[in-house]
Amino acid sequence: PHGQADTNMKEMCRNLKNEAEGLCSGRGLLAESEEQLFSVALTAKFREEYNRILSPINAQRAEGNAVRGVRGQQSSQTSGGVSEESVKAYKDMNTFLASFIDHSLAGLDWVVKDKLLLEMVFGLELYDPVDRCFFYIGMRNSL
Repeated sequence: PHGQADTNMKEMCRNLKNEAEGLCSGRGLLAESEEQLFSVALTAKFREEYNRILSPINAQRAEGNAVRGVRGQQSSQTSGGVSEESVKAYKDMNTFLASFIDHSLAGLDWVVKDKLLLEMVFGLELYDPVDRCFFYIGMRNSL
């Protein structure tokens, strides 16, 4: 709600005071909302993009399992032991998810909605996420 993550202690105290006094936006997904817990129904298009971004990591894991113990294997590992492909994939995933939440991806949108009583009682979704994803509010009791 404060627009930045890096701050000093003075600003942190001021931000917390402003938040306590209701002088800034809520922490929820929607404006003026504190709700942060959702059940999500995703479209096939979202899942395809998600899998595409993670495919280098999955391929690398599979390759690592296949060649484990073989000497002389060249690797594109960074000094921390994480491959450059993994670092790029995680960066791409972060960008993808942030853009998705910001409604910045053409053809990948979402709406927030309450589950219907019938959906809550029977633990199902009556709406199929074909053209947009659904964030269902207030699923605390379903955990």
